[in-house]
Amino acid sequence: MSANSDDVMGRLFARRVVLASGPLDPELVDVVTAQLLTLDADDDRPIELLLDCAQAEIDAAFALLDVCDGLSAELTVVVQSRLAGAGLALLTTRHRRLARPHATLQLSQPRFEPANGTADHIARVAAAHNSRVGVLIERLSERTTRPTTIIADDMERGTYLTAEQAVAYGLVDAVLQRTPN
Repeated sequence: MSANSDDVMGRLFARRVVLASGPLDPELVDVVTAQLLTLDADDDRPIELLLDCAQAEIDAAFALLDVCDGLSAELTVVVQSRLAGAGLALLTTRHRRLARPHATLQLSQPRFEPANGTADHIARVAAAHNSRVGVLIERLSERTTRPTTIIADDMERGTYLTAEQAVAYGLVDAVLQRTPN
């Protein structure tokens, strides 16, 4: 990061805004988790989590979701630009969920990273991945009140939603019309 981007990130942090941008992987989740937990420990003023993650690892997404759900401060999750696949798990948080007017959300199957090893080992890894996808579908179903079969079908098709469509689908609560203070 350049000095200017470090300064901008510092200013956002001072305003209790955390940015998760790029592939949602363990490294990004570690940074975002540290920021969220630091802000939560400082005081109970609201925190904003801005998301721009077109790719996400399912375990990383669930790890960040657990942190979000464990915060005592009020959290607002905002889809900035694009959120897809396993990243949608963050929209099952107990907190407020918003999307920017031009945000795009994609219901898609989380990618499976093939494992190395014996056929049995690979089969166990695939089964564990499928189980995690099932948990994601269940959580999305509970939060959106849509049947799991509909969620699974939409994920299989790679359904894209505009911000307004995401509200109607139940993935977000509202479209953010202006930048919050």
